[in-house]
Amino acid sequence: MLFASCQAFASGPIIGGSKVSSSDFISHSVVALVSTSEDGQALCTASLVASDLAVTAAHCVKDQNRAPRAQIDLLFGLDIHSPVGVRSVDRAEVPSQWNPSSDSGSDTSDVALIHFNGGLPAGYVPSELMPFNQELVKGQSVVLAGFGITNAVENDGEGTLRKTTVTVLNENYSPSEIELDQSHGGGACHGDSGGPAYLMMNQHPYLFGITSRGGGECDEDVIYTKLSAYADWFKTAVAAIRKH
Repeated sequence: MLFASCQAFASGPIIGGSKVSSSDFISHSVVALVSTSEDGQALCTASLVASDLAVTAAHCVKDQNRAPRAQIDLLFGLDIHSPVGVRSVDRAEVPSQWNPSSDSGSDTSDVALIHFNGGLPAGYVPSELMPFNQELVKGQSVVLAGFGITNAVENDGEGTLRKTTVTVLNENYSPSEIELDQSHGGGACHGDSGGPAYLMMNQHPYLFGITSRGGGECDEDVIYTKLSAYADWFKTAVAAIRKH
């Protein structure tokens, strides 16, 4: 299933994680994404990649018919209930091959680039991307972050930015995806869709993936889209967004 969080079904932060402090770099580059559609409101997570751009999952910005959601807002701050800033998304690009009905397959192209106006609130900076020639290996530790639920059984705790550490289960799950192991009590869950996966190098987080999908109780594996697989697409998407 997809890790969106919506009024129509179970919603809710990173499970088994810790709250992100205001001094943590992650707190200055990760934002909550709240979208509205005919099914209600949904919570996702996004990562800043420029002063007017962020990356998230395709299913966070378009519905099951590939139609844009009626309204998408980015909420800046450590808690969605007391944001320090709100920015409206005015444009979104998703790969043409993304198919909402293929969420159980592989190479699903579940990635989106979104544009917003108003600039960044004070202290916010874009994430740094992991070098595309950097390889991940099985068993390697990576850091996940998001605003989703903390308890997949009770479906509660959403809205606070949290992070946790998991390990790589299969670095070659598909040419464009990586599988992470969250069977040890921590990981991404509902509301963390579109959120970041970081490789820590020299105590600094480098963004390499975004949350796509996982199991209903968030206690097994989770699939992340590898940004490096979409390097050429991002160039095209940025050009399309900046044309307007």
